[in-house]
Amino acid sequence: AIAHIEEDRRVYGDTAELRLLEADARRSLKQNKASEALYRGVLRSSGRGPLAGKARHGLGLLYAPVDLSAALVELREASRLRPTDAAIRSDLGFALMQVRRFSEARVELATANELAPDNVAARNNLLILFYVLGDDASAQRLAATAQVDSSLLARLKGQAQSFKTVRPARAG
Repeated sequence: AIAHIEEDRRVYGDTAELRLLEADARRSLKQNKASEALYRGVLRSSGRGPLAGKARHGLGLLYAPVDLSAALVELREASRLRPTDAAIRSDLGFALMQVRRFSEARVELATANELAPDNVAARNNLLILFYVLGDDASAQRLAATAQVDSSLLARLKGQAQSFKTVRPARAG
């Protein structure tokens, strides 16, 4: 992906869109410092435009494994800038689940599922939350509507158990 981005940059010039694509690619390669610098550059050049929300989302995903407080700040801002982006809402809801803010997570995940009923990650995160909350009836309704197979439901129930038993790092 980076080679294609470099070629596009050579042909079309440097743009915020290309920097955002490169930041995402470098994040997936665990090149965290380079990724963060690129996201920050997009924020500087795009102000509060549509790319700013995507850059904040990327920063939230970048920070989530190491600093949930910082991740939540970025994901909340991304959601504010792009309130109809189901992926952002789903990732924010998942981060909120990790810090045991289940009622806030439910709002974000339900919103994500409503915005994009075909978004598998959002649906699965909401199913996990229903199991964490002991709301098996809602989980069964959603699973039936989405035609989720029993083996996937069993895996999601297992993930829900980890939220019930593992104490996450504190977040602000």
